[in-house]
Amino acid sequence: NAQENDFSSEAIIYPWTSGRYGNCTGTGPCVDYQYHLNSDIFLNNLLYWRVTGDDSWFKGQAIPVNDAIVQMFSELVHYNQTVDGYSISNLTDPDEYANQVPDGAFTLASVAKIIEWTQGYSEEFSLDVEANWSSIAANVALPFAPSGILTEFRGANNTAVIKQDDVDLINYPLDYSSENYTREDKLTSLDYYAVKQSPDGPAMTYSLYSISANALSPSGCSSFTYALNGFKAYTRAPWYQFSEQQVDNFTLNGGTNPAFPFMTGAGGWHQVGPMGWLGVRVVEDQLILQPALPPQIPYVSLRTVIFGGAGIKATMNYT
Repeated sequence: NAQENDFSSEAIIYPWTSGRYGNCTGTGPCVDYQYHLNSDIFLNNLLYWRVTGDDSWFKGQAIPVNDAIVQMFSELVHYNQTVDGYSISNLTDPDEYANQVPDGAFTLASVAKIIEWTQGYSEEFSLDVEANWSSIAANVALPFAPSGILTEFRGANNTAVIKQDDVDLINYPLDYSSENYTREDKLTSLDYYAVKQSPDGPAMTYSLYSISANALSPSGCSSFTYALNGFKAYTRAPWYQFSEQQVDNFTLNGGTNPAFPFMTGAGGWHQVGPMGWLGVRVVEDQLILQPALPPQIPYVSLRTVIFGGAGIKATMNYT
């Protein structure tokens, strides 16, 4: 895939969708579309390593893939003198209402973050890192508006609704920060984009908002409200399986025949407890817990969390 799209033999690139062969197709493009898929694969490899503690698998199977993904991005970005940073000219970020746009915020932040993670594990295992990767990570051209809002992409305006969680993903699960994008900036992004969310968007969005709100909001009950929004409107009796949409009738929901059961929605909801209320983060070499139970929930027993191959059981109460 990479060589067929003018990348080097050291690079790797994945198609948006694929079947048996994993090749680039018209419905599963590799380029000029959702490049962030490659960052997602990188993160999945990293999470599996941290959860299992399997160094042998990570060094033998995951690092070659991860390094090749970073190599691809290092060839994809270009230095843009106009914005004084590294740009990507044509992409689609998670918000699929905005296709083929320049400098998607989530993708650029993901490039910087996966380079940071690469530097971390390379130091741990005494591996070499390409010299130009650090410069790319420190100078991605995040598209800030004059107001200071981090826009979804360069040139985005203030009137569009969004399909699904996008810029907020920079907080969780990406956990990207810089001197130009602080904790306060992340909260501003969450509050700004949550009110631009389309009611016809897919089910996982509000669960991710809940996780971010629990981590970022200094007060209030927005985390609990987002958690309810991410569950009640999307689940269907009798088994409370997730539908992709709040309204299943395509004549009323923007013209979508919703997926059912929608596993992405279930996956988002099932992260609210451990990643939101308990504040679990497993991407570093130490397990991070930052518990904060919403006041509407007096007590909760969470499922077992795995880190480094060991299971951790947690119960929480508001006192």
